[in-house]
Amino acid sequence: MPYLGSEDAVKDLKRALCNPHIQADWLRYRNVIHNVIRHMTQGVDVSSVFMEMVKASATVDIVQKKLVYLYMCSYAPHKPDLALLAINTLCKDCSDPNPMVRGLALRSMCNLR
Repeated sequence: MPYLGSEDAVKDLKRALCNPHIQADWLRYRNVIHNVIRHMTQGVDVSSVFMEMVKASATVDIVQKKLVYLYMCSYAPHKPDLALLAINTLCKDCSDPNPMVRGLALRSMCNLR
């Protein structure tokens, strides 16, 4: 059972992911994404921030990509229509010059169901 106040926490995370000032600071943005993953592992339903996380995957930061792809693979069965939108980003990353990004994108695409 999720802890009390989780709905407010998810709303705060969604607001933070949409905030352009936080998006401009890559470290704060990564920390917000890390908090989304933390809530996800604690059993809180954070599927409402799926689109914001898909937008967050369009970055050159490999750590941020790993966190976002972990989230997308976990919530793709719950939101299959939105998971289709993530395929475009994954396909772009499959043609990235960095082999780590290519491998991560391919592995994540194979894990989407």
